[in-house]
Amino acid sequence: MHIVIAAALLLALFAMNAWVTWRIRHDPLALPAEKLGQTLLVWTLPLLGTLLVLHLTHDKPAPSAGGYAEDIEPVETMEALQDGLTSNDWDAPLDPS
Repeated sequence: MHIVIAAALLLALFAMNAWVTWRIRHDPLALPAEKLGQTLLVWTLPLLGTLLVLHLTHDKPAPSAGGYAEDIEPVETMEALQDGLTSNDWDAPLDPS
């Protein structure tokens, strides 16, 4: 009976390590060195490393709508237009006088 419980716990631990390793490998924001270090941590400290890496891994970023929010006004452009500046004046050095 004890052997069956121990085998089930080891199998569950192996499955969790394999799943976390898969998540590490498919993390789009992690550097290759991070992925290697996290993978080594998971397999050298099976339970503690797995829980730590799960806490530290990045979630997938939320998909973007591909545009800007509607309520944002280009303040700098509006101020420049009100002052009568053209786009060529933006690159010119400021006249201190």
